[in-house]
Amino acid sequence: MQARVDGLVEQHLQGRSCLLSALDRGTGHWVGLYRIGPDLWRADDGWFELGLWLHPAYWAGARGGGWAAELHAQGTALAFDASDAPGLSARAALANVKAARTLERMGFVRGEDCVIDVEGRPAHLGGVYRLTRANWARSLGSGAAA
Repeated sequence: MQARVDGLVEQHLQGRSCLLSALDRGTGHWVGLYRIGPDLWRADDGWFELGLWLHPAYWAGARGGGWAAELHAQGTALAFDASDAPGLSARAALANVKAARTLERMGFVRGEDCVIDVEGRPAHLGGVYRLTRANWARSLGSGAAA
């Protein structure tokens, strides 16, 4: 585990992202992809940006909900535990109300608007959500993010 953590920190220092695949232990199916990397809009501040892409079968549907919250909780803990980053950011499309609620339940606070531009899809309006290390630590003490 320590080598993995050291690798994550080294990737951040080099300005590269870390991508993690998530698998459903019960079925072995691929659930999605989680990205931890430098926040390019706050690169000088040492912030990380989190990104999550879930397979549509795992959107609060037939296979149950909770995947986004679980992956964000694990990714947030990994990013803060493996680095001295002062904060994390994530972006969510305004139309994706469930994603925004998941981030807000974890303590992320909505900031400015942004344009989410994914190759091969139309650009759409989104929001930037941020969580400081201090607020994350407080949420752990209250049991909110645990």
